[in-house]
Amino acid sequence: MFQYYVSTQGSDSNPGTYDLPFATIGHAQAVVRKRISAGLCEPITVVVMAGSYHIQSLTFNESDSGTPEYPITYIAEGVVSLCGGLSLRASDFTPITTEEKTRFHGDAADKVV
Repeated sequence: MFQYYVSTQGSDSNPGTYDLPFATIGHAQAVVRKRISAGLCEPITVVVMAGSYHIQSLTFNESDSGTPEYPITYIAEGVVSLCGGLSLRASDFTPITTEEKTRFHGDAADKVV
């Protein structure tokens, strides 16, 4: 069985080993897909190490599963969080004006800042 590793402390220029893991699940997926296209000759496991991974887009399909003889498995080691969307800072927001508050219905204006 062959294993790749992904860590929040890794780099996608690494070979994906335990000591030199990839940084992103998407890169690990691309490397695994390349191995699939070359012809699978052993099972592959991608070990995602503990941490929070910010993902813009990640899609798996049936080709990411390998074959019955040589399956491809993604596993978490520790607590893994996949976070999508954009990260917003407090400085990205500004208080609404009194005039803007008048656009809310009923007591909703009292519930916004």
